[in-house]
Amino acid sequence: SPELLVEWIEREGVVELIFGEALHEELVRRCVEVLGFLAQRGHMDSRLLGLVWRASLDKHETVKQAVYGALADLSAHLPLPLLDELYAYIQSIPFAEYTAHTLTL
Repeated sequence: SPELLVEWIEREGVVELIFGEALHEELVRRCVEVLGFLAQRGHMDSRLLGLVWRASLDKHETVKQAVYGALADLSAHLPLPLLDELYAYIQSIPFAEYTAHTLTL
């Protein structure tokens, strides 16, 4: 059932594994469905959103692109409070560091 899958994802720390030290752009690109699934089930929270966001900081441009793409896709499934939080993260990027990929957010 979906709830069992959510429990397993949370218990095993799947999101933390993907966006942790083993971060790789291909994993990020492929995990969008997992993030969307969690969000649709009401299990995406500030902690996970922050984890995903921080994965883009001080990383190679290809990793940033993948994280920004995942966040853009995820935004369709986020409740308003998390969208506000995501917007605050985006606003924290200095304008001088904006790229074409930043603007897609």
